[in-house]
Amino acid sequence: MVSARPRTVIDECSPCPVEPHRRCSGDRLGHESRTTVLVVDDEPQLLELLRTVFEDEGFDVLCAADGEVAWDLWQHRSPSIVITDVMMPALDGYGLLRRLQDALETPHPPVILMTAAPPRSGSVPVPLVGKPFDIVELVTLVDKVVGNSGGSTGATPDMPA
Repeated sequence: MVSARPRTVIDECSPCPVEPHRRCSGDRLGHESRTTVLVVDDEPQLLELLRTVFEDEGFDVLCAADGEVAWDLWQHRSPSIVITDVMMPALDGYGLLRRLQDALETPHPPVILMTAAPPRSGSVPVPLVGKPFDIVELVTLVDKVVGNSGGSTGATPDMPA
């Protein structure tokens, strides 16, 4: 019998699974309110790395190990942006993107896709970041997407070179 991989949800009020004493950081510098990032990846080490990086940048961070958990978190917590891996069990990144497009009624939701695989044929309406990626470029891209999506223009920012 094959056992299912347990789903994990780590929210901003939960202790970190690697360092239980750590919790979310304070307000983001230069912003009146915190920006919440939902990071979705089935690799625990990458999830923890991104959590640490974005907390250090002053974001509140929600984490999920698959698209179904991410969808539940998005519905209840309304993060400002979703950064999701493409290849995951349960609901993959493209499926999560489709749900967000439908829910927000826009082809350009505030989403960044991450993938180690070649992208699907056809254009992807959101930024696509290849793995491995440059952390500084990812943080810069998140700032651009959050800044552009805040005005509800539906514009997709250019990805960093």
